[in-house]
Amino acid sequence: MKARKKTKNPKKKENCSIPTDQTKTRLNRYIASSGLCSRRNADQFILAGRVFVDGVLEVNPGTMITLQNVVKIDGKTIKPVEQKVYIALNKPKLVITSKSDEQGRNTVMDFLPERFLHLNPVGRLDFDSSGLVIMTNDGELANFLTHPRFSFPKTYQVRANPPFEREDVDAILGGVQIAEDVWVRADKAILSGEVLTLTIHEGKYHHIKRMAESLGKKVCFLRRVAIGPVKIDGLLSGQWRMLTDKELLALLEKTGR
Repeated sequence: MKARKKTKNPKKKENCSIPTDQTKTRLNRYIASSGLCSRRNADQFILAGRVFVDGVLEVNPGTMITLQNVVKIDGKTIKPVEQKVYIALNKPKLVITSKSDEQGRNTVMDFLPERFLHLNPVGRLDFDSSGLVIMTNDGELANFLTHPRFSFPKTYQVRANPPFEREDVDAILGGVQIAEDVWVRADKAILSGEVLTLTIHEGKYHHIKRMAESLGKKVCFLRRVAIGPVKIDGLLSGQWRMLTDKELLALLEKTGR
């Protein structure tokens, strides 16, 4: 599909900036800025003895380096990406939330222009579900968005067979059992006709589908319409846009960056 007009890039906070040739930055931050992983995972790579700087093993995450240094992880040279990119994609149904698929099925990458094929989808959205997927090369933010500790609310629109009823809403808000000793609940649930709009913080496997099954229903439509401050409003199926400054700042503030 044709890419939308490129929007102005959000301003980055100083502690998220990419180093210049002479600017010194911590080794763990340098690795995270490559988009390979979060800063916490970078610490693990370093402490595990997998990181070499200019051919010398480096086990201190706080070591200061510049772009003139050569950093390798498991023998592969890494460099900070030139620019952080944050995209909201309206994933169509029957599309894999992955960079590739062994079965040759369409993936979310098929809907981005070539210049954005280095981005990674954040989290998961089922093959038979549609809606909002955030794409980025910011490994640290991706980790924040998917880590249970930060509990980003996600909002979905759901239809089921048989349709949801008012008592189902009460049950979902109060908590339903989806497995032995596993109870889940929605933070918000609004029923409009046959469409249930609900917001959850947890991200258990097939969370909403299992919740519906516990009520004797089978989900026949599931679309994610929001992740925290980022909403799918205005995006047709398969379309994408850059996150706005306001959306990005809201995400970064919640993660403490």
